[in-house]
Amino acid sequence: MHEESRKGLPRMVAAAVCAFVLTGCASGRSASPTIKPAAGKQTLPALQSMKVTLVPRVREVRVLNRVSYEAPEQGLVLQPGAPSTLRVTASGTGNLKGEAWLEREGEVVGRTALGYDGARDEYSANIRLDGAKLSVGDYEVRAALDSTETVTASDPLHVRLESPIDPTLMNEVDEFRTYFETDAYTLPDQERQTIKLIAERLQPLAAHIQSIRVEGHCDTRGTEVHNVELGVSRAAAVASILKDLLPGMVVGVQSLGSESPDPPAENAEAWAKNRWARIRIELK
Repeated sequence: MHEESRKGLPRMVAAAVCAFVLTGCASGRSASPTIKPAAGKQTLPALQSMKVTLVPRVREVRVLNRVSYEAPEQGLVLQPGAPSTLRVTASGTGNLKGEAWLEREGEVVGRTALGYDGARDEYSANIRLDGAKLSVGDYEVRAALDSTETVTASDPLHVRLESPIDPTLMNEVDEFRTYFETDAYTLPDQERQTIKLIAERLQPLAAHIQSIRVEGHCDTRGTEVHNVELGVSRAAAVASILKDLLPGMVVGVQSLGSESPDPPAENAEAWAKNRWARIRIELK
C-alpha cells in the first residue's frame, strides 16, 4: 500500500465514527449504550426541594394570682350540727378547673370545685362547713387550678364554735373560786355543795365538753416546792367531786403554786385571796 493510502486511513476511520455519532443524535437516540435496571429494583425519583415551616407551640399558662374569703372580722362562728357556708374568690387564668379548701396542720376540710364567672373574670366557691367537723383555731384558706401551685389567702380564717352551754352557766363556772385556810386543802362544806351543783348542771352537756381542768393556787409564803405540792392537793380536792358526778369525763389538775399572786401585797388579806382553786372548761 502506498504511503499516501496509509496516511489517509485514520482520516477515514475518524470520519466514520463522527458520522455514526451525528446520525444517532439526529435520530433522537443516545449514542451511549442503554443500561437497564436490574429486575425487582425501582429507580428513585429525583429529589425535590421542599420548604419547611416550623410553627412554635404556645404553652398554656395556668395560674391563680389571689385568693380571698368573706367572713366576719372576729372569725367564723359555727354551731355544732348546723352547717355554714364560706364564700371564697380567686383571680387568675380564665375558665379552668380548680378547687378551694380549708387546711390546718395537713388536714383538708371542705374541698369544693371552683366555678368561673366570665362577667366578673374571677373564680368562686361556696365551701360548706360543718361545725361537727371543725375545731376551734385558725385555718388556711387555699385554692389551686389543676396541676398548679397552691395559693393561700393572706390571712388565716379563725373558726369559733358557738357554745351549746348556757352562757350564764359558763360565766358562773369561770367566776367560781373556792378558798382554803392557810396550808390546808380541805374543802369547806358550803364550797363542796357549790361544786356539786356545777357538776350536776354540766351532766347533760358532757357530750360537748372536751375536758375539765382545775387550777390550784397558793399565797406567797412557803417554799416554791411546798406551794406547788399544796396547789396540786387543792386542785385535786375539787377534781375528785367533778369526777364522781361526771363519770368518763377527763378532769385534770394543775398547780400554779404562788405564781402571779393577785393581789400581790404581803399581808393577811392578800394571802387569803391567793389561797384558792378554780374550774376551767374546754369545749369540743
